[in-house]
Amino acid sequence: MVYCPRCGGPALLAVEVGSSESAVLCAQCDLDHPTGGPVVLWFAVNGRINTPAQVEELAALLLPWVETVSPPSVDGTALQATVDAWAASVAAPTATGAGLMCDFCEAAVPRWAYRAGPAVSVPAGDWFACDDCRPYVDAREWAALAGMVGGDRTEAWVAFADAEPRAARPWPPRARIYRWP
Repeated sequence: MVYCPRCGGPALLAVEVGSSESAVLCAQCDLDHPTGGPVVLWFAVNGRINTPAQVEELAALLLPWVETVSPPSVDGTALQATVDAWAASVAAPTATGAGLMCDFCEAAVPRWAYRAGPAVSVPAGDWFACDDCRPYVDAREWAALAGMVGGDRTEAWVAFADAEPRAARPWPPRARIYRWP
């Protein structure tokens, strides 16, 4: 468990902001913080993350707080990739159980999601694709995809094709900020 260095109470979360530095968000100390307060209130209302929609909501609140505690040398693109990977890891698992991996090459971080209806051998759910695999998946070019990834997984891919996939959508979804009156 992580403790707040200011009051000694339990921290809600801690973030590494440098090679040897970390920032701690405390429910007691950060309630009035301009960007930390909304995160504290989110945890007070929700308790914990239970749905993918809550991942989006919390990520939208966390990013401004992380930006205020990060040293100016932090790469914004790398930070966004870390937030995206965290959001994807907390979301529901994929139909194939690949988690943060592309369901087609099983190596890259996915940037696209396909909703697939049920098929004989595949349950309904999301399949994820990276930027490199997406063109092959959209065109259903399984042989070319096998050549690109260096392995033939056409049995799973054909099952995906039989599952009536819909158009790809960006993954993770864009964060939405909800304002209370």
